[in-house]
Amino acid sequence: MAIRQTIINRSQKVWMARVAYQGRRRAKVCRTKEEARHAEGELLRALKAEAVQQEQEGARPATLRQLFEFYVANLEERGKGPDTIGRAVETAHVVELLMPELLDKAVTRIGEADIFAFRRARVERSATALRFLAEAKALRADGKTAKAEAREKAAQEAQRAKPSTINRDLRTLRAALKRARGDFRFPPGAFLPEDETRVRWLRPEEELLVLETMRSPFREIAKLAALTLMRLSEIRTLRREYVHLEQGVVMLPKAKSGARPVILSGEAQKIVRGQLEALDAAKRDAELARERSDETPQRAIRPDRGYLFPGPDASPTSAPTWAECSAGQRARPA
Repeated sequence: MAIRQTIINRSQKVWMARVAYQGRRRAKVCRTKEEARHAEGELLRALKAEAVQQEQEGARPATLRQLFEFYVANLEERGKGPDTIGRAVETAHVVELLMPELLDKAVTRIGEADIFAFRRARVERSATALRFLAEAKALRADGKTAKAEAREKAAQEAQRAKPSTINRDLRTLRAALKRARGDFRFPPGAFLPEDETRVRWLRPEEELLVLETMRSPFREIAKLAALTLMRLSEIRTLRREYVHLEQGVVMLPKAKSGARPVILSGEAQKIVRGQLEALDAAKRDAELARERSDETPQRAIRPDRGYLFPGPDASPTSAPTWAECSAGQRARPA
């Protein structure tokens, strides 16, 4: 603690009270020495009160709300992707909608009963519907009746969460609890059985709507992917020398798990053969055009780099262009 006279604003003489306590510092400017002595005592009492309060808060167990905040910050520090971080934030919002009292519960007091209670609430109630109802209530308070009714209708039509979605929330909760309580055993029976089937065949009418509306060569790429289960990168970089139509096979030298053969069905062979014929026809037309007129610009003749699905500059068809086409948007002409 110290009291001394100093000059501020170049000419004004004042008394300054300075106090330090357990690493905390405070200072106050006063007009007289007596005021500075009085301020010195007040500052010291304030610093002691802050120290006691912080000590009490440090001794108080962290709540689940604080744990979620710490977990999200930890994910960001570890460089996790936006999807992972967003899932943690969304799980915290779901807990707040379904069981707000659980967020204010001490992490050390959370047990299996709380986990199963959250799962039961997640199964029986729709977090999306609750969110819509909260928005409708706010809209009604603002006098926006039409928008409020639309939200209420959406809440009625909102479906309950799927088992896979509930399990993702449970896994996020488990990961957060593991950060705070390494000895905590998350009940394995809390997870719901999921439908692990990821394959769904398109109906004939769906195939017409999805595939036949694409322009070439995206239509052929999509059909070949559906028939062979080849990855997009594998089809985009597919070269002529990889294709062996006489044997009905494509030899991929660099697949995800190494070199592998891909068997071509009759329909897949038809698509590949048609693409090869189209490329050969385009090459012949370009050569004829060059022979007929020496004034044909060189850039109008596409070079051949050996790709089965070349882009405008003869390099592999770009992924962004394919993403636009697969999203149902009109692809720009090459």
